[in-house]
Amino acid sequence: MCHLRNLTIILPTLNEAKNVPLLIRKILQIRKNLHIIVSDDGSKDRTKKAVLSLSSKQVLFLDRKNKKIHGLTASVIDAILHTKTPYFIVMDADFQHPVKTINELLAYLEAGADMAVACRAEKVKEALPPHRELFSQGAHLLASARLTLAGKSTPPDLMSGFFGMRTSLAKALILRHSFQLEGYKIMFELLKHMPSDAEIACVPYKFSPRGRGASKFNARHMLYFLRSLA
Repeated sequence: MCHLRNLTIILPTLNEAKNVPLLIRKILQIRKNLHIIVSDDGSKDRTKKAVLSLSSKQVLFLDRKNKKIHGLTASVIDAILHTKTPYFIVMDADFQHPVKTINELLAYLEAGADMAVACRAEKVKEALPPHRELFSQGAHLLASARLTLAGKSTPPDLMSGFFGMRTSLAKALILRHSFQLEGYKIMFELLKHMPSDAEIACVPYKFSPRGRGASKFNARHMLYFLRSLA
């Protein structure tokens, strides 16, 4: 049985006012004793107001607008360091990651896995534009080669942004190693530094088109990823 009081959901956001309040409500419908951290990277829209309007003690809004370093990886790391539960799950705030998969990821973590990865087993048509799909495939090949050469575990979907982990292990890795903070593939950054014998589980899911709003992906993210291969 999953005990969601042991779990924090981390939602990195940037201009997701149209999506994040509804997503939070859907997440909280799973269990009332779930924790959520919205790690906002300086949204220019009403994201902060939308989250605070929920008036929920279970939701922490982490405002990063005045931070020197911005990026999805930096946002998630800040949230991990604020996490007080034994486990956390990172997911996008745009509805591409199904809420129902949270229970499956947590079940693996509670069973002893060091990391549980939601792997895209099926993609809805046009879930990603062609250039994103091409980059995702190329990045996966490069990341797989990098991890294999280092003797690390390689889950089927290395570019997944939907994963869970033991909080104590993640914090230890963050404090011991350097990360490409401006990047956006935090899971790959963590995998680079994971112990070679780490237990990593995979949960297949159907990847869907984002809800509302626009993707934040741009050419800089490609550069940051290439740097992270070092």
